Amino acid sequence: MKLYEKIQYLRKQQGMSQEDLAFRLDVSRQAVYKWEVGTSNPEMDKIKKLSEIFGVSYDALLDDTKDITVLPVHAHRAPRYRAVFDSGRPLRCEHADFDNGYYYPNGYQGKCFTGKNKEAKGFFDRFEQEMRHAMGSYTKTVRLQNDLCATFFTDDKRGVLGFFYDGAEQFVLPYENIIDFSVRNDDPSIRYDRAPVLAMGVGVGSARGLGVGVGSQPLAEIVPSTRYSLVISYFKEDGTTATYQLNLGCVRLYCLGNAKKPKEESDLLTKMLSVYTAKSLEEVKLELSAARAKGQHMLESETSPEPLDLAALQAAVAEGDRVYRAHIEEVNASMKKAKKKNLISNAILFGLVGVIVVFIVVCCIIYW
Repeated sequence: MKLYEKIQYLRKQQGMSQEDLAFRLDVSRQAVYKWEVGTSNPEMDKIKKLSEIFGVSYDALLDDTKDITVLPVHAHRAPRYRAVFDSGRPLRCEHADFDNGYYYPNGYQGKCFTGKNKEAKGFFDRFEQEMRHAMGSYTKTVRLQNDLCATFFTDDKRGVLGFFYDGAEQFVLPYENIIDFSVRNDDPSIRYDRAPVLAMGVGVGSARGLGVGVGSQPLAEIVPSTRYSLVISYFKEDGTTATYQLNLGCVRLYCLGNAKKPKEESDLLTKMLSVYTAKSLEEVKLELSAARAKGQHMLESETSPEPLDLAALQAAVAEGDRVYRAHIEEVNASMKKAKKKNLISNAILFGLVGVIVVFIVVCCIIYW
């Protein structure tokens, strides 16, 4: 038997697809296909890996005179993947507004918040508690943005990674299920603004005179990315593939300071968040690479980690949603209370002013 015949035979005997074998060898499916049709041969390091996967010796693979079908082959089970948890709740950048206690004033339709709600504390205290919990129980955490209550985590004890926001783990992925990942953005662009330039000229000749003109010249400015997406492809429990995408935007609804210059301050905040987001996502990619390597080792050693408690994870998401909605109701109730208080205060004030005006008018009539 030729090498290409042996690879195809052994792969089918152990119930693996070309994609499964390619994943375990860290090559493309096309490479496995070419090996099996004989148009190319695997390199020696891949042959070593093949012998380990199939449980046969080098000689059995490389010696064309040996028939692999009559040789003993060690038992090998197909990769076993655990279930993946996905709450289906997208991460929204306006969460940062509520997490930090900001609110819209009544009737305000602009893009700035005026300040923090004094009656409602917001989620800032809860965010700090979540971070302390995460640092204590997770192997590694990465804060996705510096004003957003969202964290990427890895947990070696459970052999999983994922994203924590809205008070619960919203996406939990076992290490061994990871296929690939990438970061996408809208790419930095160049914006040209024209700055005015004052120019003067003196003419000497038959037409003497003095000329003054105002012109402009283009000034280039790099506009950072404002949208990022982290895309992770993975195996589901049944071996089929799926994709998870986390979207991060760097534009916020509120402004810095007292919002005297909302446009300038909003642009500054966007630039700061863009830099922070890009840096954090690069750190997330490194953690994903390490987790994928750990998952591959788990598959090769045929370890069987504990399955995820999907019911408990879903219950935590529901509780986080309840707390989040309660917070929004608290903010709305406190705003309504403040509005009512202002109406009463204004009514009392106008009433006093009216009494004073009437008193002055009556005094004037009596005096005259």
